[in-house]
Amino acid sequence: MQQASVDRYTEHIQMAQFVAQFYPHDTIVVNDIGAIAYYTDADILDVAGLGSVEPVRAVLSGHPMDANDVDAWAAAQSASIAIMQGSGIFTSKISPSWIHVSSWIIPRNVVYPDRSIDLYAIRASDVPRLCHALKLFLLAPQDQQVPVKNVCPATP
Repeated sequence: MQQASVDRYTEHIQMAQFVAQFYPHDTIVVNDIGAIAYYTDADILDVAGLGSVEPVRAVLSGHPMDANDVDAWAAAQSASIAIMQGSGIFTSKISPSWIHVSSWIIPRNVVYPDRSIDLYAIRASDVPRLCHALKLFLLAPQDQQVPVKNVCPATP
C-alpha cells in the first residue's frame, strides 16, 4: 500500500505541482483530472469526460471525439499544453499536430500498467514555454524526464 501511495504522488501530485507552478491559469488538456483539478486553478479540458461535458456529448451523439475533434476543442479553448498519463487508451485523442516535448517516467506503478506521463505543446509557439518550465521543474529524485530528441534547445 505504501508503494501505491508513493506512485500516486509521483504520478498525480507532481503533475498538479507542475501545472500550479507554470500553467496556473492556462487551459490545459488532460486525461486524468484528479490532483490537477483539486490543486490548481487551471481550466481543464478532460478528454475522459469526467470533468468536461464535450466528450460525453460526443459519445451520446454516437460520434466519440477523435484526435481531430480534441485538437479543434483545444484550439477553440486556447489550450497551451496537454498532459496525457498512460496515454495507451487515450492515444486516439492525441492530435498529430501536437508537439511531444517530454515524457516523465515514474519508477514503478503498482496499480496501473503504464508508467509514462507525456507532455505536449498544443502549438509550436507553446514549445519554448514548456521547454523552459520543464528545465526548471524538479521531479522527485526517483523519476526520470525523457525529453523528445531535438524539441527543446540544449542547455548550455
